[in-house]
Amino acid sequence: MSTNLSARFVANLVQVYATLRPQALSPVFLSDLKSVYATLPMASEDNLLFLAKRFDKWRKLTEDLVRQRVRSLAHDDPLKCPISLFRTMDAGRLEVAHTRILAWLLNPDAEHGFGTTLLAALLTRISGMDCSHGLRVMQVKTEYPTDSGVKGRLDVLAEGAWEDPSRKGWVLVIEAKIDAGEGEDQLQKYETWLRSKAVGRKIIRIFLTADRRPPETGAVEWEVLSFLDLVRIFRAAYGTLLHAPGFHFLRFYLAGILHDVCHFPRNIEKETADPYALASYLDSVCEASYEGTNHDAAR
Repeated sequence: MSTNLSARFVANLVQVYATLRPQALSPVFLSDLKSVYATLPMASEDNLLFLAKRFDKWRKLTEDLVRQRVRSLAHDDPLKCPISLFRTMDAGRLEVAHTRILAWLLNPDAEHGFGTTLLAALLTRISGMDCSHGLRVMQVKTEYPTDSGVKGRLDVLAEGAWEDPSRKGWVLVIEAKIDAGEGEDQLQKYETWLRSKAVGRKIIRIFLTADRRPPETGAVEWEVLSFLDLVRIFRAAYGTLLHAPGFHFLRFYLAGILHDVCHFPRNIEKETADPYALASYLDSVCEASYEGTNHDAAR
């Protein structure tokens, strides 16, 4: 292919591909693309250059949109926070650090003062129903050991019920992966234990990754979320937590995810390699409605 193509062409092609399939652009895809190009009946570099120009235009429009929306962000938005909770400890991509904090944030009895707000936001996102009322939580644990002969530790386990006795109780399981892969039959082993643990209750399974990749080892469907999805979910409830004791901890944590997992720039005025992910985050902020005068600009 021509070396005169825009240097950003492949990066933009990655983004197009990612919108069709939630995974990284693979070597197999690039190989297939090359094969298709080689079998075209006529030379098509002009077509590719035309596509590259369209991608450049799309990128410029996205970058302009990002700059416009960044200016309207609330001053305390995580995207404007230069401080990552993890960076000084070099733990930005350490899975256990994330899962311990996640379990703490979801625990309504923790000293952050959020109550069930973040847990309800997560359950609402997964179930599609409003879970903010009548939610009762029995426990939230991290690195929860499985028993009954099934060795392993669940990254996050939460159990609860509803004030309405006609609704089934629930068990939430979160398995998080950033750089590590899955263990041998890992999710399937968890499933065997879960079925015996959660008899008569609804099981909610979340596979949380840096790139929203699907699990490879589970026979049962898991809800796939990226860490950016997690930020967007928590960000939707963010404005209601402004006066809670743990607000700034949450702010630094979400900033840490954006910086260390999503690779967003610390200085958002600088050009980023992936303006589309930034635009996705900003879309969710603009769509949400927040309480409190400090968040009027983000509505």
